[in-house]
Amino acid sequence: MIFPYQNYLFLGANDGVYIFDNSNPASPNFISKFEHVRSCDPVFVSDDVAYVTLNGNGGCAGFENQLDVL
Repeated sequence: MIFPYQNYLFLGANDGVYIFDNSNPASPNFISKFEHVRSCDPVFVSDDVAYVTLNGNGGCAGFENQLDVL
């Protein structure tokens, strides 16, 4: 899942959240990665907080459901 917010892109993946600076959309720059257990990973951002909802259902691994607040 990709969540654009201001000049950033937050990419939710099975192994973490990847954060890119998207000031230049033709060439986004990697900033950071928040790693977590293998799981489905939608991400939502509001102001200076990212909400990562880890979901172990539907072929995403056998992890318990969890909310990480960054």
